[in-house]
Amino acid sequence: MRILWLSRVPWAAGGYSNQTALFAPRLAAAGHEVAIVGVQGIASGMIDWRGIPVYPLLTNDLRNLTTIGLHYQHWRADLMISLHDVEQVVDGPALIKRFPRLFWALWFPIDGPSLSPVVRHRLQAVSAPVAISRFGERVARDHGVPVRYVPHGVDTGVFQPLDRAGARQRLGWPADRFVAGMVAANYATRKAFPQHIAGFAAFHRKHPDSMLYLHTEEATPGGLDLTSLCVKAGLKVGTDVVFCDAYRYLLGIPDSEMAAIYTAMDVLLLATKGEGFGIPIIEAQACGTPVILGDWSAMSELCFAGWKVSREESAEVENGWRLAEPEAIADRLESAYLASRDPDRREALSREARDGALLYDADRVTAESWLPLLRELEKISANGGATAPVCQAGTGAILDGRGPAL
Repeated sequence: MRILWLSRVPWAAGGYSNQTALFAPRLAAAGHEVAIVGVQGIASGMIDWRGIPVYPLLTNDLRNLTTIGLHYQHWRADLMISLHDVEQVVDGPALIKRFPRLFWALWFPIDGPSLSPVVRHRLQAVSAPVAISRFGERVARDHGVPVRYVPHGVDTGVFQPLDRAGARQRLGWPADRFVAGMVAANYATRKAFPQHIAGFAAFHRKHPDSMLYLHTEEATPGGLDLTSLCVKAGLKVGTDVVFCDAYRYLLGIPDSEMAAIYTAMDVLLLATKGEGFGIPIIEAQACGTPVILGDWSAMSELCFAGWKVSREESAEVENGWRLAEPEAIADRLESAYLASRDPDRREALSREARDGALLYDADRVTAESWLPLLRELEKISANGGATAPVCQAGTGAILDGRGPAL
């Protein structure tokens, strides 16, 4: 098929860029002709990225429906795959009204237990909605939206266990300290930084040989002043809490270095309000690092080695999200601390983490999920099915998360 992939540019930081960089080349290598419409990072002109054309989105966001449609026509696409949040971006009905022959698979996250009326309205125009987690798949179906399921992936050849002592030496981290790390964007409130910092502070008072690594920006206009939060919690920035290098974070830290960072951690801490997937969760476990997560949203299905904060140890907040109690986070950190001091337990957790993450290897996701889905969609497109959704609510034609029978 000729595929137009619409998402963030593959060379930028962030989960959507990460997945574009993983899967656009793999679909091209499988014989599909792929072009990318790059959101952010390319405002005009066209470039070649690893043999794949990258179109600009002139308004630098996803609201320029005419540009999207014209790119689709210019590429002579059979299918558009887009990866982005539903409610913030493309107005599906308006897009299809302007370009009724556009055949569209939307690969999208659901991080809460409900779908807003805006989301349900926009999904009506999508030819093939594709959820990125089993949690999202269940929520969509509960709201009458039949979906396919294709998970996010990770390059497990890059994200793999490395020499831990060497990784710490490379990063300048003390060899004997317990390190909990967060890899999360400092934007809005969904990542629950205040609760994580408060939980770590309580744990740190008992274990002063611990350190919190925050792989994020210290302060952003749309986020929080994390330095102030740490200081108010009684933590010393630079010793008790260490941030990643701000300039290198802006430029983008290579995956090979991220693998060293995950390996150097004792545990990844990410009990957020809700996750549509949570790529760092899989990346960390692919490196053999256990995790601390909330037992809600997509996090529940991605904990292969580690500890969960239960729903009873959280409170429901906006959007049906949940907010973990700092005391519960501190308790799970205690469990992780004890495990890190037991070589046998540590090794067992590392194996369990790695084994679970291998299920999400990008090559495996391509072969077992993307390519079968594209074969089905190619048949539908060839039969003139581009003008109507592939999945129709109420038909009962859903089989084991693979979409309608053909």
